[in-house]
Amino acid sequence: MVACLGRRRSDLGYMYAHGRGVAKDDAQAVEWYRKAAEQGEARAQTDLGVMYRDGRGVPPNQPVALQWFRKAAQQGDQRAQTLLRSIEAR
Repeated sequence: MVACLGRRRSDLGYMYAHGRGVAKDDAQAVEWYRKAAEQGEARAQTDLGVMYRDGRGVPPNQPVALQWFRKAAQQGDQRAQTLLRSIEAR
């Protein structure tokens, strides 16, 4: 049940981040991604990291982005693993 709720919150974040069925609103996207990420949803952790990396809906914050990428990567999220490698290679 909790995993399903996390996934739905992540989906809402995606909808707000991309304006799918709702008005595009990065701040709302961050809120929904955060709720899902705090429940352990790896995809939301990666997406929240991207929002922090790019400064969308929040001020840019590379250390916070890395924190979320690492959490998602530890769960096997391939996109987070790729993002981490590219950042750490710099």
